[in-house]
Amino acid sequence: MKKVVGIDIGGTNTSVSLVNEKGDVLKQTTFPTARAKKPSEAVKKIFLKARKLGFFDGVSAAGCGVPAIIHPATGYVDFAPNLGWKNFRMAAAVPKSLGIRKIVFEN
Repeated sequence: MKKVVGIDIGGTNTSVSLVNEKGDVLKQTTFPTARAKKPSEAVKKIFLKARKLGFFDGVSAAGCGVPAIIHPATGYVDFAPNLGWKNFRMAAAVPKSLGIRKIVFEN
C-alpha cells in the first residue's frame, strides 16, 4: 500500500503525519518547530527529525505546508513572517538522502 508524509510547519509547532492511499492516518506526531540562523537549516532539521521518528520508511512522496507566500511548483518562499523566512528555495533544503521523489509545497 502506498504511503505519503504530510508536514505542517507552523510558527510554534510542526505536525507530521503518515497516511495511506485511503487517507487513513497511520502515524502522527507534533514537535516544536526547529529554529536556525538560515531557513534552509531549519527545514533540513525538520525533515531529518521526521525521518529519525520513522516517518519516511518506504515513502517516496510528501506534502509540506508552511505559513508563507510560497510558489507551490518550485517550493520558493517569498516570505514567511511567522518563521522569519524570506527569499529562499525551500525545495532545495529538503535532504536528498530521504529518497523523496515527489514533494508538493503549499501554504
